[in-house]
Amino acid sequence: MIKIWKRNKIRAADEFNSLSLIIKRSLTSMLILAHLRGDAHVVSCIGSVQILCNLLKNNFNPNVDNLIISKGHAALALYSTLFEFKAISKDQLNNFRKENSDTGIHVSNKHGSYSRLSTGSLGHGIGFGSGIALAKKVKNLPGNVYVLVGDGELNEGSNFEALQFASSKKLDNLIVLVDHNEVQSVATYQEVSSDSSLHKKFESFGFKSQELGKYKNMANEVIDVKTPSISPKAFVCFTSRFPYIPSMQGKVLWHYRKPDMKDLNHAFIELNSKESAPDYCEWLETQ
Repeated sequence: MIKIWKRNKIRAADEFNSLSLIIKRSLTSMLILAHLRGDAHVVSCIGSVQILCNLLKNNFNPNVDNLIISKGHAALALYSTLFEFKAISKDQLNNFRKENSDTGIHVSNKHGSYSRLSTGSLGHGIGFGSGIALAKKVKNLPGNVYVLVGDGELNEGSNFEALQFASSKKLDNLIVLVDHNEVQSVATYQEVSSDSSLHKKFESFGFKSQELGKYKNMANEVIDVKTPSISPKAFVCFTSRFPYIPSMQGKVLWHYRKPDMKDLNHAFIELNSKESAPDYCEWLETQ
């Protein structure tokens, strides 16, 4: 049985002022579990961690908000981030991919407001999220509905049906977060979708759209949901333009590959994990 680090060795995320440091810590724990358990879809997780850490630090209120991870194969990104923010236990994180675990290879709906939909089959998150957002409107309930999707996932036509619905109903409490990591399962985004602009696509469907991470690191951006709007919002996040792990990001290979120790050590150098997450590195050495 794999051991897990003790909570008293962890410096909790709320002790840090630096979003970049929180991201590096979450990425370090994600990579360790990807190495130990495999099938983690590493490149999908790297971008998703950046977005989720940004969201949880700056905006998300679990008492009124809802989060849907439509790109359910990036489950380990959710778990590593939730653990860093003390929203799940060490046992839950350590149970990644174990039988009967609520932290499986794809996201389940067993994490309350942090995961309102069991996902894995792509293309359903925006539609489901639109339904929750509409219900909030009808019942006059507070809070936003956040849906994390991948750029490759947006090739599914069901997404664009949902975008039309959300726009027509003026669901200003719906926020779509796009992990635009520019890598899909077997090719780059450009190879599949040319250079089409996701930002312009969302605008054409009536969304208020904004690009993040295109000209500066995502840790220096804020997902601004407070600006008044009568339209649903979309944030297209370029999560690989300023890479945390250059050896992995932007490479199709890392959609499926399990990192070995050589890969892990290289990534830890890029992340400066021995300084940013010494407790996680110490734990790995005991395995």
